[in-house]
Amino acid sequence: MMFRAIPYWLFAVAVIVTSLLSPSPAAACSCAPAPDPVTALGQSAAVFSGKVLRVEEPVRMPFLSTPARIGFDVTFEVQTVWKGALQSQVLVVTSGLGGGCGIPFQPGDEYLVYASYWEHSDLETNICTRTTLLADATEDLQALGTGSAPPPSSASDWTLPAFAGAVAVVFCVIALFFFYRQKSKRRR
Repeated sequence: MMFRAIPYWLFAVAVIVTSLLSPSPAAACSCAPAPDPVTALGQSAAVFSGKVLRVEEPVRMPFLSTPARIGFDVTFEVQTVWKGALQSQVLVVTSGLGGGCGIPFQPGDEYLVYASYWEHSDLETNICTRTTLLADATEDLQALGTGSAPPPSSASDWTLPAFAGAVAVVFCVIALFFFYRQKSKRRR
């Protein structure tokens, strides 16, 4: 009788030991020392100063439990450009905070941003770059010199939602045209 209970005791001990030895979560972000401002300028796709207008979590895709991208979409009003063909407003992605190396951008604050193109063809920045509050960027601003103002945005700039909405309206008009055309043919 006692030998029958041994597998159950072994299983219970294994479960307890496994739960005690399970790894604890760890931050995955580890950065090499940041290069000097001029080197960082050469390594970046875009370098600009700007004011944070919005910080948004990406939209979750229907039927998916996780968003298409983990992190935050940050919209900047660009003030000065040192590198990159930027408009007066630009979207920059930053990873999730903590182990994701993301930067906790705050609306209304001004930053000097070093960004590169990453997944989904978005500009991306993180704490491993020289991105910092503009007030703390004295060394960078001296090394970068005078930048240029971004080109003014035109009223004809189409955003993806506006374009998708226009396509949907055109599609609906065409569908209604064919629906009424077929309906009128049936009456004849």
